[in-house]
Amino acid sequence: QSGRLIARPDDFSFGLVLRTISNSGTKDAFIQAESILKLMGKFGLMPREKHYLAAMRAFLLSANQNDIDPASVESILDVVKQRYKDDMSVKPNAAIYSACVSAYAKSNSSKSSQKAVLLLEELKTLYEETGDPDFRPDNVMYGAVLDSISKNGTEESVNQSM
Repeated sequence: QSGRLIARPDDFSFGLVLRTISNSGTKDAFIQAESILKLMGKFGLMPREKHYLAAMRAFLLSANQNDIDPASVESILDVVKQRYKDDMSVKPNAAIYSACVSAYAKSNSSKSSQKAVLLLEELKTLYEETGDPDFRPDNVMYGAVLDSISKNGTEESVNQSM
């Protein structure tokens, strides 16, 4: 052998990269984070909640939020929900839902408040069905829903959220 060590990235190193991208606030941070999630699979690693959450945070901290549809963030939530349904290897916890709702709150879409309320209701239902504290909506979640409603909500969406 040549004496060179070959290091492979692991769960921890991908987590560091995702957090660094997320915290960078650059305009393409979310796109980079999505690429990193895909790259993990090429190394035989499955993203965990912390990886998905870091990618979602990249959207929230990105300077380019207006150019990305919050549905892109919701697609990450959908992946987590599907994996939970398939094998429970990851859990769509309140933090992941809150990040998704926050993405809608930052949107200028007229339907964002409705979507935020629907996601809140979905999480509340999960909590009621399972009793799992990881599904319990928290102050961050309610704050994000109210933020979304304050920007472009209707009286109906206010009533739904309460």
